[in-house]
Amino acid sequence: MTKYQGRTVEEAIQTGLKTIQISREQVQIDVISEPVHGWFGRVKQLAVVDLTIKPQQVTKQPTKVAGTATGASHTPVMQNAQQAKPVSHDLDQHLAANRDEQIARNTDVQADARRREGDAPHAVSKKSQALSPAELRARQTANQAKLNDNLEAMADYLLSALAAMGIDADAEAETYHHGATVTFLTEQEGLLIGRHGRTINALQLLGNTFMLRQGMQHFDLLLDVGGYRERRATTLRRLADSTARNVIASGTPVLLDPMPAFERKVVHSHLINNRHVQTTSQGREPRRGVVISPR
Repeated sequence: MTKYQGRTVEEAIQTGLKTIQISREQVQIDVISEPVHGWFGRVKQLAVVDLTIKPQQVTKQPTKVAGTATGASHTPVMQNAQQAKPVSHDLDQHLAANRDEQIARNTDVQADARRREGDAPHAVSKKSQALSPAELRARQTANQAKLNDNLEAMADYLLSALAAMGIDADAEAETYHHGATVTFLTEQEGLLIGRHGRTINALQLLGNTFMLRQGMQHFDLLLDVGGYRERRATTLRRLADSTARNVIASGTPVLLDPMPAFERKVVHSHLINNRHVQTTSQGREPRRGVVISPR
């Protein structure tokens, strides 16, 4: 049994035919598994096929032996049939030898390519200091693939936590430079958000911690459900405006309730151009809040 993989069934078949160097008519094709697609249209599991070389039947016309009757031709036919079997066996051995030689040749070529690119452990590449446009695109593609894999794993982790809470949900992601927004789709939005957003904020902390453990430094993750984040930002801007008016009237600083960093940022950004008040952060996480004070 010889298995080959590909992003599609046809690609797996063509890979096997190219490796064995044989035509499609000479093999029996068995599909072991279909490809499985994950997030962003990526292939989560490759297709697997099994290619088996069909036996090659070689037949010969019986030869007439001088001095024998027409009905006595059974012995030469049996002899020819016995001679045909080694021919089929030799052909199978020849095809198998070609296949093994091709696999070994491909392995050597791939190893040489890795050594040229500096993938070998003992190689020290200087190309990283000056990447060509093609190398830069390849690196960006690899980084995006790593980001997608980590995002999918993180989403599965959070969805399993929601399932343990009795919340049936799905998720979709939108990536951008150094960050992503993951939106949950569920009919239990209120339960997922929690009182004052505590549940979804706790999940966001878990998600950021997960991405940090995957080596995603300085990564901004935002979790949302049913447009909650935009509604919350609108509420924070109104709170900032009303608090700023009270501070200007009284001349006394006001400390807002503790909130996560991304919500504090909304308040800071909204009042940055206000000429009468200034904002600072005070306290330690998770009890850190915004102080609005007169200038």
